[in-house]
Amino acid sequence: MYLKRLISLFFIVVFFVGCSNTQLNNTAMKKAHKNLGEVAIISYKGAYKIKYKSKVEPNICKKNMDYLFSQIFNKTKDFVDDFKLGDVKVKNFDFKSKVKNLLVIRPYEYVSTSAYTCDANSFVIDVFLYNSENLTKNWTKTNKGNLRQIHDLPSHKLIWMKQITINFNNYNKNSQINKMQELFPIIIKGLQKDGIIKSINKEEIKKLSIQRSLKRVDCIPYTKNFTIRSSKNILCLGNLGFSNIKLNRKVSNSNVINASNGLYEYSLDNSSCKNIVTSFSVGNNDNSTVSFKNTYKEQILDFYNNKCVVKNKSNINFLECTKNDKTQYFLENSKKIKNKIYEKYLIQVDNMCFNSIYNNFDSKEKLWRTPYGYNSEGWNAFGINKYTKTKYDKDGFNYNGWNKQGINKYTKTKYDKDGFSLNGENIYGVDKDGWSSKLKKFIKMKRKTDKSFNIITFKSVAKNKIYNRSFYDKYYILMTKNGTRLIGEKRYPKLGIIKKYYFVKSDGKEVINFKQKGSRLSNDIKLEKIVEEKI
Repeated sequence: MYLKRLISLFFIVVFFVGCSNTQLNNTAMKKAHKNLGEVAIISYKGAYKIKYKSKVEPNICKKNMDYLFSQIFNKTKDFVDDFKLGDVKVKNFDFKSKVKNLLVIRPYEYVSTSAYTCDANSFVIDVFLYNSENLTKNWTKTNKGNLRQIHDLPSHKLIWMKQITINFNNYNKNSQINKMQELFPIIIKGLQKDGIIKSINKEEIKKLSIQRSLKRVDCIPYTKNFTIRSSKNILCLGNLGFSNIKLNRKVSNSNVINASNGLYEYSLDNSSCKNIVTSFSVGNNDNSTVSFKNTYKEQILDFYNNKCVVKNKSNINFLECTKNDKTQYFLENSKKIKNKIYEKYLIQVDNMCFNSIYNNFDSKEKLWRTPYGYNSEGWNAFGINKYTKTKYDKDGFNYNGWNKQGINKYTKTKYDKDGFSLNGENIYGVDKDGWSSKLKKFIKMKRKTDKSFNIITFKSVAKNKIYNRSFYDKYYILMTKNGTRLIGEKRYPKLGIIKKYYFVKSDGKEVINFKQKGSRLSNDIKLEKIVEEKI
């Protein structure tokens, strides 16, 4: 809502009517308005041209142009920030308030050489900056009159104008959207070049870039219970948010057929959490058939023979477990009602990320959660130490554990634990392919994409065996006269029979509706009947 208030959109659609593009250079107005002070921004779609192939339906061109024009405003907040750095306040525009200066953005010409789709080859945008202080105070209150007055803004009040042509290399929609968002930076540079707004130095640009990257991530859950969810490039672990996250691998399975099961591998350019792996098994609490045999905590303790240090914060178990001299780190949350486990989550991270999350889990400060926050050892993603303000800590070592003399912090030698020096040379003489001429064998080379920990998979199992995929010899969907059913077949060769287990949704409806587009197999199911057949 904030952005919509800053830039108002008023459209007068005069289809396929050309408008003149008078090139004005009002030097006197420019000099008189070196310091704008404030500006309101509107997008006004008046008369414009569309050039297209004769076979194309005109309405398709209009629709494509409208869509592309609307994409200009996806990064409005950055545009407003740039004005603020130039000491210009951006005001909300309406017809009741007096506005000193008005920036008007209008389409001029849309060109397509596409034979059928009318996708854009180029888009010409006109930008006008008017001194509107004496004009806006007398504007009428009727929408029709208001829009007409925007159209008829007098040329002698024009401070600055620029016609911007955006050319597209291909017809890919995402590519074209990105190109359209180049408009605002071009406008800002033009205003700076002509002295209309203050130029921003490199340090201010760098500072602004970092501030934009530090936008807070709001991960307040919909309920008070812990959940894991992701959207675009944001990962939420309960209240904790991680930005610029990348999903590397997604594994879904049907280990427990009446629950959602999966494992996701994430990576992020973050000095405190390079890799995050999440696992989950989630069923409908209202479905009485949902009940897992063990929590992830119980499975982990069993795997590590109880050799784990367990701490709890806000119903989250933090487990530090050791086996064969190797320590792994987990966060776990499972939900129970009357000994029925219906929802379970597991998070695997490395030591640094584990400590960072544990130390900040109840903190209201969100800065550390972005890629540019500091971890518990004082490092940020740029490799700058919080305490020394340099790329070296108080002991003289950088984030990767090297000092200026090339000595490794952990081995106290010129080689790290994998045998590599600061310059990438290996103690065993490993070449680029990993071959060691000294050892006469291939040595595994450490790569930047290597995980910072070993992923351990814990398989969920239902208490009732008929809800475990592994119980069946065959598993499929069957169309019956009553709709679709999920069928699990179990063979008993010695008895000479096959048992077929029929499953429906917990509300008694079919498990999937093929007539409905995008319909998916439901895991909110229950047993309907068992049918025996002879082999």
